[in-house]
Amino acid sequence: MAETLNRQGQTYTLEDFLDAATLHEIQAAFVAGAGIQICFYDRAGRRVTEPANAARFCPHLGTAGNEGRDALGAAVAAACDEATGGPVSVRCGGRHRHVAIPIRCDRQILGMLVVGEDRPDLSSSQTEIPHRDAGLPGPGPADGGAGPHLAELLANLLSRMCYQDMQLRLRIEELGALYGISGLLAGSFDLQQILNEVVRRVAEVMRAKSASLRLFNEDTGELVIKAVYGLSPEYLSKGSVRVAENPVDAQALSGQTVYIEDLPNDPRVRYPEEARREGLHSGLVTGMFYRGKPIGVLRAYSGEKHRFSAFEAGLLRAMAAQAASAIETARLYQEELQAERVRKQIAMAGDVQRRMIPARPPQHPTLTFGTVYQPSLGVGGDFYDFIEFPDGRVGVAIADVVGKGIPAALMMASVRSVLRATALTGRRVSRVIEDVNRHLSRDTLTSEFATLFYCVVSQDGRRLTYCNAGHNPPLLLRNGRISELAEGGLVIGIHRDEHYGQSRVPLRAGDVVLLYTDGITEALSFEGRRFGVERLRESLCKYGNLAARPIVNNILWDVRRFVGLAEQSDDQTMVAIKVK
Repeated sequence: MAETLNRQGQTYTLEDFLDAATLHEIQAAFVAGAGIQICFYDRAGRRVTEPANAARFCPHLGTAGNEGRDALGAAVAAACDEATGGPVSVRCGGRHRHVAIPIRCDRQILGMLVVGEDRPDLSSSQTEIPHRDAGLPGPGPADGGAGPHLAELLANLLSRMCYQDMQLRLRIEELGALYGISGLLAGSFDLQQILNEVVRRVAEVMRAKSASLRLFNEDTGELVIKAVYGLSPEYLSKGSVRVAENPVDAQALSGQTVYIEDLPNDPRVRYPEEARREGLHSGLVTGMFYRGKPIGVLRAYSGEKHRFSAFEAGLLRAMAAQAASAIETARLYQEELQAERVRKQIAMAGDVQRRMIPARPPQHPTLTFGTVYQPSLGVGGDFYDFIEFPDGRVGVAIADVVGKGIPAALMMASVRSVLRATALTGRRVSRVIEDVNRHLSRDTLTSEFATLFYCVVSQDGRRLTYCNAGHNPPLLLRNGRISELAEGGLVIGIHRDEHYGQSRVPLRAGDVVLLYTDGITEALSFEGRRFGVERLRESLCKYGNLAARPIVNNILWDVRRFVGLAEQSDDQTMVAIKVK
């Protein structure tokens, strides 16, 4: 296909490959070396060169405007239009016969090399319409009968030179197209624009009637049309293309380049009638791969029977490889844009969530509070909250929602809002937990749940009432000894009608109550060891004589020293209550 000039939609002339000066030099050398009169004509019948000896060539060519010269030019033009085989004889002016030998490039005639012969056996005085000889005349004596044979060799040589020139031009053009496709990598990141540009360039460089590009959907096994060139909407709507049902595409995605000589009659073609109506005859199909992974197929179609060369098959593979890189680069760019949008949304959600976390603990005459909140991502599933009652009591809550990221943050916001709304009604602690559990069970899946610890400290700070819904038991430090606050029930969000118990604990001056999430105890070192509850107990005992805020800060530093630079995957939250 790339070897056929006519399929480029361009018409070449002899002078596109050999300028007039070069043709004059060739003519002069041939006349001097062989003693044979020749002249070059273009395909329109116009002389490109002047004969070295016009009289010997043809007496009728010597005078401007001579009818014989004009008739000869018209005869050569007619021969150019008709000649597809060998040389054509042209009789002109009685004794003179001229043999017009076509100079071709592939299937296109570029011009004619005309040999002048003085033949005494020709008596007609009229210029005749050109006709094809059964064969060239044999060599004669001094009349130059061997001339046409030598001139035919020269014409064939010039045809090869033009053909090689044309091949070189095509290769340069094809390399330019490959370079252009590779330039898409550094150009547009619009995926559809890249796909449209690829099929357009494939059709132009391959001199194809049409081209198409389908991307492979791994989930469905279907090749989805993404870009076409030169195909009608009716053909594109012919039906789905599944790899399992199309041996041609299966071969292409296995790494082969598949040639289809006759699309309407090939048993491997799924839609032969549609191909016939579309005017498609031969086709070439190759897979597109990125790092060994098939991502689609690239097809080129001809409107007539065409045997694709090995070079054309290699060219299509090279273009498919370039296209695959451009497609994946554009995909990655789009994914990065989407990821950036998500990151911005997470950052905004994180800002909203942080505003839900109390900016500062409440002021209380007999209690001080210290807090730590370190989400592992921009948003998290941990939260703590303080609820101040009109009568001076203080509610403290800490929770850990299953999961991470945006889903956990949304669930956390839901738990927090219901907790605050229910707690401010003044209900007992266990009833508050039951209400939150019913709400969460109604609105979540069975795999979505949360742990929650909620307590209320009396106005004088000497009594703590709590309910633990499956949360890590808070630690109560008193006189160097630690006890756990575990009374309550299951995690919330599992059983809608779960009943929870509550317990009341007296508080004394110097007591410390530490609420925490499992991101503290399950923090991992590089060796894979957990910080654990025992180390947390040791840290609490070590810093228990400090104020509430230094307690949690120092415990957090113990955790960080333990894990080192190991990245953590869970949120870390603590609340310390210190009784004055």
